[in-house]
This record gives sequence, structure tokens and C-alpha cells, in this order.
Amino acid sequence: MKKAFLRINRITVLFAIFLILSCGFSPVEQNEPAFFQAGYLAWTPDARNILQINQSAILRYPIPQLNPLVRFETNQGNQIIIGFCAINQTAAVIEDEQKIEFYDATNAETIRSIPIPFHAYGGSCSPDGSSVLIYSADEISASIWDSQNGELRKTLSGFSTAAPVYNVTFSPDNAAILWHARASFQLQKIEDGQLWKRIDLWDFVDVYALSPDSKILTTAISTEDTMQNAVIFWNTESGEEISRIILQDQPAQAITFQPDHQRVLIADDSNLYTVNLTDFKISSKESFPLSNDTDTNQAERIQQISFSPDGIYLGVLTNQGKVSLIQFDTK
Repeated sequence: MKKAFLRINRITVLFAIFLILSCGFSPVEQNEPAFFQAGYLAWTPDARNILQINQSAILRYPIPQLNPLVRFETNQGNQIIIGFCAINQTAAVIEDEQKIEFYDATNAETIRSIPIPFHAYGGSCSPDGSSVLIYSADEISASIWDSQNGELRKTLSGFSTAAPVYNVTFSPDNAAILWHARASFQLQKIEDGQLWKRIDLWDFVDVYALSPDSKILTTAISTEDTMQNAVIFWNTESGEEISRIILQDQPAQAITFQPDHQRVLIADDSNLYTVNLTDFKISSKESFPLSNDTDTNQAERIQQISFSPDGIYLGVLTNQGKVSLIQFDTK
């Protein structure tokens, strides 16, 4: 059977230097600090671990220590990691755009391989880890597989676009998928394939987030006259704008909803904004501590933020691959 790599990491300088034990499964010391491409953050459903995932590796941090425990890494250039299914500790990997490889992320053994009857463009694991979504840009369809037994559950289509499909993801409640093509968004229910109202914007959007109940889509975009940086809240059922806020300093780089539906956190390059969903107004703005670098091309900046499922922690990922936690008072 083919193997990926499993690396055990012990942190020596917080968020900076990793001592990596690797080489198949035989420990060897690596003298140079390990570089880990930033990627994105994802939480396990029990909120006990936060995952840093990029196209070739998964790094798991326990909460709240943030000492990296296990690094799962593919060892083939034709493989792309699309997610981690925590329900059975499975890493989902697309190989050659033609099949899904399921790996046991605890020992890097191949669990199963599933041929895909189309060219896979991308995919993701559902928030609860029970399903894997693979989408085809050519056919504008999304197929969902069971992550435990590998069975095809459903194929969804009906979204139309002249632009390429940029992404298809599960909704936070696992009940729908969200289609995204350049400046267009549309939710589709998984159970019956019903498409909700389409939301079309006036310019490309790459920063957005769905509320936990999928009723609100939040998008970062310049205003219609391109003069201001806006964050706009949309009703996903009606497709109508609910409200908008203007960021005075920089455009938003990341958005995340608190699980209790009370607040939204928005990040620009260096600041965190809290927005109350009762009135859609900014209630606070806080600077986030970043490393100082006079070279603007190398400057550290916020890349992603993500609330834990229990709402206690906010995970912050920077472009330099550093992961931090902010604890919130949930009382």
C-alpha cells in the first residue's frame, strides 16, 4: 500500500521553530526550522484540536496548548489534500484529478481508493467529518461521498455560470452546499437539491463566510464606486442585502461567525473587528500583535480567522503560517 508521511512535531519556540521527527516513521532530527505553508484552519467537531491544512500537509494542534502533535504529509506531487474528516481521523486526498484517496491520518496507511468519473477540480470535508465533497468545474456538478464507507451519497447540479466555478463547500450546518463563481453565490440543499436565491455582486469576491444556520452570507468587497472597503451581509433565502459596514483602513482578509449567532469577527491585515448581529454595527476594533518587518513584501499579516465550535476560542492564522488562539468569555 502507498503511504503518506506522518511527522511528529514538538514545538521549541512558539509558532516559530519545529523539531520534526520524520523519515517514513523512523525519527531523525532536522536541524533547520521547518517551513509550513500557511494554508487554512479547520476545527475538529469537539473543539479539542485545531488543524492547519494546506495542499500537501495537515498539522494538528491540541487546544489550548498549541503544541503541534502530528503532521500528516503526502509524498506524491500528483496528490492534493482537500480536507480532514475528524469523525474517523481520515485525510481526504485527490490524486491525478481522477480518484479520491482516503488515508488514516494517524498512521498514514491507505484506507481506500475511489475512482472519480470526472476531472476533479477541488473538494472539502463536511464540518462533521461524515462526508467528502468533490466538484467538477467542467460539468458544474458536486458529488458527495461517505467518508467512512466510501459510498457515493449524492450528486448535485443546477448551478449555472459563465465564469469558472471557484469553489464549492459544505454549509456549516451540513445541510447544504455553497456554490461560488467569481462574483456569484448560491446555496443548494443537499437533501432535495433545491437551489436558494442566487446572489450576484458587482466584482470578484474571495473573502466570505456563512452563518452557522446558513441564513446569512457575509462578503468582503469594494463598494459599487470602488472607493471604500465594505463588508456586506446578505439574506441567503431572498438574496437581498441586509446591511453593510465600511472598514476605514484596509479591506477585510477574513470573516468568521461566532457559533452562538451573536457576533461576527472580521480581520483586515492587522486588526480584528467585532460586529454585533443585533444591529450590524462594529462594537470594537483591536490590533493583533504581529512581527515587525520593514520589508512590506515580508510583513506578517492576518490570513484567516476561525471560531471553535464551542465559541470559546478564535484561531488566527497569519501568512507566515503562525497559529494563535484568543479566548473569549462565553458567559
